[in-house]
Amino acid sequence: MVKSCKIIKVKALHLGKLLELLSPEATIDYDEIPIQREDLDLSLINNDPKLYTKIISREEYSGLGVEFNAKIESWWTTESAGRLIALKPTNKVTFFLYTAEKVEGFMAIFAKDKLLKNLIATISKLLETTEWYYDVTFNLHENEEVLRKEFGNFSRFYTRDMDHELVKNATVGGIRLEDSPDYHRFLEEYGGYLSVLFIDYGGLEIMLSSSGRIWSPKKEFEERKYEIIKDLLIRLEEIRVLEYH
Repeated sequence: MVKSCKIIKVKALHLGKLLELLSPEATIDYDEIPIQREDLDLSLINNDPKLYTKIISREEYSGLGVEFNAKIESWWTTESAGRLIALKPTNKVTFFLYTAEKVEGFMAIFAKDKLLKNLIATISKLLETTEWYYDVTFNLHENEEVLRKEFGNFSRFYTRDMDHELVKNATVGGIRLEDSPDYHRFLEEYGGYLSVLFIDYGGLEIMLSSSGRIWSPKKEFEERKYEIIKDLLIRLEEIRVLEYH
């Protein structure tokens, strides 16, 4: 299972319908393989170019939200004996849709970028619109001081796009990073963009990425992830770190 989750937010207009349509029996043909060559062999996929997502489970978490597990087909091709053969591998994706007060509509999707796009395409097909959600990002760079006041000192940070002919990206870890020479050099001297922070959350090291991802290597996070993510979203919203696109 993918450990990090991407945060998006379902628009209020579509939330009720989405909860209604995402039943454990739902199967959605969200896309299809583009057949552009005459020699594309579909025999191993039963001559069906459509790509399907199937909801395999739905579990209610009282006072919090709903967890969904889905199987999503993607596609790729392989060559054999001069033929191009189409295949449809299936991957499992877990996502959690919050219904609790203050976080209603937020969705935490545990998937890599390709499957994330496939799930979003699936829901777009289900709701018959691509305008059903906001992409959520975290503005870490402009809120570094606010984040430190909220969560304490950072244990690690990543910078990218630095204005230096040899150094473009850097990772720094340690204690009291804000006092370290590397911190000031990479962010101020080299004009680096603060793209990832590791914060302390009650003794848990948690990653916040500017792309809107949350992750932790700790087992306790895995056991309590939906509650922790809820609390983080509330706190990040309160200090105006969340941005909606």
